[in-house]
Amino acid sequence: MEYVVSESNIEKRKAFYNYIIEHSDIKDLIYDDKEIENGFPFVIDFDKNIFYICNSIICCSCAAQNHKIIDIDTFKSKVNL
Repeated sequence: MEYVVSESNIEKRKAFYNYIIEHSDIKDLIYDDKEIENGFPFVIDFDKNIFYICNSIICCSCAAQNHKIIDIDTFKSKVNL
């Protein structure tokens, strides 16, 4: 299952990043801390076991149009880590 999670608050983004890293065995593909501070959504893919930031405007637009982008609280309510 893949989740696209958006949050504009930098502190909440950092906390969410740490939450995923601490509570899962997922492979972290975010190599630059500055990526965490940008406005692009996180992608957590449990099928491929990877965690990254989607920085493609086209992909983000498609995800938004298809109502696939969720917030942190919705993610936490759907996924028990």
